[in-house]
Amino acid sequence: MPREVVDLWDSIASLDHASVMALFAHCVSLTVNAVKQPWERKPRAHETADRLASAVNLDMKAHWTPTVRTHLGRITKAHILDAVREAASEEAADRLLDLKKQPMAEAAEQLLAGTGWLPTVLRTDQLAMSAERQDGAVDARSADVAELEPKQVQPNTAEEAEAFNVAAE
Repeated sequence: MPREVVDLWDSIASLDHASVMALFAHCVSLTVNAVKQPWERKPRAHETADRLASAVNLDMKAHWTPTVRTHLGRITKAHILDAVREAASEEAADRLLDLKKQPMAEAAEQLLAGTGWLPTVLRTDQLAMSAERQDGAVDARSADVAELEPKQVQPNTAEEAEAFNVAAE
């Protein structure tokens, strides 16, 4: 990057497409907050991060696996059982019911290995579906708004056309 701000845009304009995209990705990474805190009560606070994850087809299955250290040791036994039910089976979850937390988390780690299971906060499949639903809602709203817009009035005579031209100015 140039030392002088005046040279910044020329420098960016001279970059190839991949470098520009890498620069934009870096800028976005500095501005998007995807950390979800339990005490936050802003329902749309993380919408940008969620939309970005969907837009880039982020698949955390390729980057993260549930282990005792990363997730299973930090959640309740009920949540561990829910994860095993979802990823493995009801029977597998039933076998873990009588275990204490640490052995349950360790067994769950083995059962979840290779399944691609993710906690809901790391999933983007639902986001893509909700984005499609939002697009449908936007299309529906657009149709509703189009019905409310005033129709274009065409002048019938030269005098009306002249009045139209004056009004438009």
